[in-house]
Amino acid sequence: MNRHTDIVENDRTCIMVLGMHRSGTSALTRVLNLLGATLPGDLLEANEWNESGYWEPDKLVSLHEHMLREAGSSWNDWRPFTPEKLGEGRLEHYRNDIRKQIIEDFGDSTLFVLKDPRISRFTPLYVEILKDLGIAPHFVIMYRNPLGVIASLSQRDQMTPGFASLMWLQHQLAAERATRGFPRTFLSYANLLDDWRGSVKRITTELGMVWPRSIESASSEIDSFISPELQHHPQQPEDLNTDTTIPQWVKDSYTALQRLEDSDPEDGDALRSLEQSHREFESQAEVFADALEENRSIVARLTEERNELVRNLAGMSSRATGAEASVNSLRLDKDHLEQAVTHNEERVQQLEEENERSTAREYELSDRVAELTNAVSDLTNEKSRLTDDVADFRSETDRLISRISELEDQKLKLHEYGGQLVTQRRDLEAEVLALKKSTTPESATPIDDTPNIETLPGLVDLTPTQRAEIRDAFDDDFYLKRYLDVAASGIDPFEHFMRYGWSEGRNPVPDFSPNYYRSWAPDLAPDVNPFIHWITKGRHDDAYTTLPGMRDLTQEQQVEVRDAFDRDFYLKEYPQIQEAGIDPFEHFMRHGWREGRNPRPYFSTTYYRSWAPDLEPDVNPFIHWITYGRHQPHIANLPGTEDL
Repeated sequence: MNRHTDIVENDRTCIMVLGMHRSGTSALTRVLNLLGATLPGDLLEANEWNESGYWEPDKLVSLHEHMLREAGSSWNDWRPFTPEKLGEGRLEHYRNDIRKQIIEDFGDSTLFVLKDPRISRFTPLYVEILKDLGIAPHFVIMYRNPLGVIASLSQRDQMTPGFASLMWLQHQLAAERATRGFPRTFLSYANLLDDWRGSVKRITTELGMVWPRSIESASSEIDSFISPELQHHPQQPEDLNTDTTIPQWVKDSYTALQRLEDSDPEDGDALRSLEQSHREFESQAEVFADALEENRSIVARLTEERNELVRNLAGMSSRATGAEASVNSLRLDKDHLEQAVTHNEERVQQLEEENERSTAREYELSDRVAELTNAVSDLTNEKSRLTDDVADFRSETDRLISRISELEDQKLKLHEYGGQLVTQRRDLEAEVLALKKSTTPESATPIDDTPNIETLPGLVDLTPTQRAEIRDAFDDDFYLKRYLDVAASGIDPFEHFMRYGWSEGRNPVPDFSPNYYRSWAPDLAPDVNPFIHWITKGRHDDAYTTLPGMRDLTQEQQVEVRDAFDRDFYLKEYPQIQEAGIDPFEHFMRHGWREGRNPRPYFSTTYYRSWAPDLEPDVNPFIHWITYGRHQPHIANLPGTEDL
């Protein structure tokens, strides 16, 4: 399991209970307290909405709400929250106040539990503060069926399903994303109520906890506290899947959280599903954030105006009461005041109606967001279907490659048969030669059939030194073994290649392909022999020897890219490269990355591009990762690159 490398062993531990409001965080906090984890000194009082207690630090909750409001947010906001919007000065102010309050609430306790659902939206701020205090954070992320949360918020806050579901999504996604790499576990409210012992044992194991009180000694108190009646509005998972008003992001995220709880807190498929929901949700949130913020401002202004009129109304009512006890000369003033009171009451009623309409409009916008998220989900499903089609196409390609391999085997067998015929032919030629010698006078001059290379195509205009270089570079043995038809013809292999072989795509040496050389030297004239061009010009020209993407790198970066490339993997994954006699690293740098081929296990060229959508089309994703991407926090933890 991944852990942050900058987290050191500490003598003090804070268990942070994160998750959405109305999701069972209070119940779990009390259970952990009964096992010996210290609670804050000033607890928020219980009320009709949570009669068993919130178990939250009263002053910290107030501090959190002030910070949210100063940044233009609040507890009931589904938009992403970034403390940096406060400015460095104000952020440092809140950072210091939170640090002081933690010290005041928990003193020198070595194990304490801290819970406020608002922290889910700015967890990194708390991680930084706890680190400064020498306290190691451990996380339990609570979650609940979104339908239960929606029903609870609808009853308590008259919140619409669309708005509540987006709040649920924001809190759960933010909490999960911020705790990656830290000791953490996931727990559903339903499982806590159904089997608190099993839930506590799993928390103990996955967080590596040693409780001040044993489970056995605390069991009677926990049994008295935990009760199914704690959960109002119970819902079944299948109810969520069939509800068409809930955005698909919410359904997918709930399923992913279940997987993280039931199987592995770092399950790759579940994390990728949550990451995809997070990216798509944030991109849509930006579209509607300004409209909702404007609506919130209008609601706040109308509310303040209504409150001011209510205060004026109270003052006028007091004056009217005094006027009734005054002398008759003040009756006229009393009548005027009563008229003003009536007018203000009507104005208050108008403002309240406008406030209700604005609130309804805000919820309507939230419902519209939910509808659009469903549309995005449909498009995502269509993308998945197309991906399946691509997979089918690749499967068909693999089948064709297999068929080509079978044909190559048949070709090899024919070559072997041709070799046998060549042997027979040579034996017959030897017999004929012997007969000729027996009938040829001893004074006859023997015939020299060695070709004159000066007259071969492409060599006429070259210097003797260049001709010698080309002749020396040519591999006669390789050519005859590779092309049995040439061997069978009895033609000199070098002469055959210079006259016919290069234009037929035959290789003069094991690691040089004329066709491949021409593919990345498109300015080469069709009648120019690629092998002659390489020996006389290409290998002396940086334009041909420097691979694409490497020219602007430092020597150290070039070494890093080459070392990270896995030649054996590439040849095994793409056997046709080896069959063509092409250098694997050169092929990847010139063509492979554009074709979506992978340079090493667990690094997907196309998947990396999806993580870095601002990457230019002509930039090699592998070079980008080695020289830049792995040093950037937002993509440094890309799955499959941990060992790079």
